[in-house]
Amino acid sequence: GVGFYFTDSDEVAKIYANEKTDDKYLYHITLHKGKKPSEYDYIVFDEELTNSQINKLKPYLDEIGIDIHTIKNGLELFSTLSNYYYDILPFMAYKTNVAKRKVSELLLKCGIDGFKYKFPNSTISHEYGYDGYNYVVFDPKAITITKQNKL
Repeated sequence: GVGFYFTDSDEVAKIYANEKTDDKYLYHITLHKGKKPSEYDYIVFDEELTNSQINKLKPYLDEIGIDIHTIKNGLELFSTLSNYYYDILPFMAYKTNVAKRKVSELLLKCGIDGFKYKFPNSTISHEYGYDGYNYVVFDPKAITITKQNKL
């Protein structure tokens, strides 16, 4: 999806920051000021959609001909919607990015805050005991930077 990428681990954030070639910073943020964590609605890539998410998404997906009940998990939802937008967009060099942006815009319109996924292919992945998540937050207004540290 297209949005702002975050992690709940300082260790993972440092890995991401060190991949950058310009100034490297670690940011501490607050998400969704005024909302309780129980009110956040993130689609988790490797989990089934919740009943609440299905109810939010169903009218929009019905409208574009996608049966929500055939979607197995969050990653499949992302792939299905990305392919839908990719197929209907006119030919352009940056078509994949536009399709991803459309997916994020649709999900935000449905009341979904973003995506949540595990950190893959690393010594700090879930296979090695790391139990945190990475996040894609669709709405920039949901993010408040509380602290910035230069690495």
